[in-house]
Amino acid sequence: EKEKIDSILSDARTAFAYIADEDLVKCEYVIVTADDINKQNIVVKLTDLLNHKTGNPDVNVIIACNDQDTKIPDKFEVPKFIKNLIIVGENITSIGHSFLYRCRGLTSLQLPNSITTIGNVFLYGCAGLTSLQLPEMLTSVGNYFLSGCTGLKSLQLPMTLTSVGDYFLADCTGLTSLELPNSLTTVGGDFLFRCTGLTSLELPKTLTAVG
Repeated sequence: EKEKIDSILSDARTAFAYIADEDLVKCEYVIVTADDINKQNIVVKLTDLLNHKTGNPDVNVIIACNDQDTKIPDKFEVPKFIKNLIIVGENITSIGHSFLYRCRGLTSLQLPNSITTIGNVFLYGCAGLTSLQLPEMLTSVGNYFLSGCTGLKSLQLPMTLTSVGDYFLADCTGLTSLELPNSLTTVGGDFLFRCTGLTSLELPKTLTAVG
């Protein structure tokens, strides 16, 4: 998979921006930048182009971050036809609020391990997501992080995680097991609200604050 991504990025090295409109229907991945997201024009661009695409409307997106990029901006709301998303960037350490809010068509997401913090409502309502590998360096996540991800079956939390916000896994009705890491010290209020599939949970001894 890494070689495949490297090849795609190599082809787009001169721009790190939108590929030519006429080539979109022939490409496996659409490549955008963090700056494209910040300018709030990606959704309009993709929607206009995909209205003219025939056959399977699903789109795979790579967010290619330059060396100077350290944060994925707030409010990246994507159309329902985005199915797979990969974020590439060695210096990205944080993701803003409302990133992928209610992206119901999303089935897979790959994040760089350099990410340490993620804002509120990151994957809120992404019901199509069945699994997620969190960054190895992640230390904190905001409120409603995976709230409403009803398709999520399992989740492994990194051993670096120290705090999670309110309603962290609220309404994740498909989740049947969860192990909280010993690094965790703080969890928000109702962080497992209506997780009806969970039958047991062991709280770590390091936990000092709940709600």
